[in-house]
Amino acid sequence: MFVNDKTGLSYNFKSLDDDSKNLIVSRVVKFPAIQTIVSASAATINLVALHARTIVKQAVGAAMTINIDVTKCEIGDELTIYLANDGTQRVVTFGTGFNASGTVTGTVDKTIVVRFQFDGTKFIEVTRSAAITIA
Repeated sequence: MFVNDKTGLSYNFKSLDDDSKNLIVSRVVKFPAIQTIVSASAATINLVALHARTIVKQAVGAAMTINIDVTKCEIGDELTIYLANDGTQRVVTFGTGFNASGTVTGTVDKTIVVRFQFDGTKFIEVTRSAAITIA
């Protein structure tokens, strides 16, 4: 017998043991999500990661700071941020909820991809790409 218990965006799949006395949680699944955010002016972007793997596509139209709410995050959650620069070089700062290796200075008409992993308190930067062209 299986019971599907939804908590936020996580699903706990539970079953009863052979004697139907003990409830066994067999796994927790969080689903990937893509958030696309466009900022046309200097701004502070506040993200909420509710998924095990979150992809953010951010059009960088001005200098900005990106913060993230980590209250619903779990250790090991992954966050990938695509920073697509426009025709002007822009600087992006990672603020609250991040432990990044510094700001990102964009390249005109290029994208920089930054990956993070949640350690239980903050998203730690894992990798950062060079400026690339994404068609």
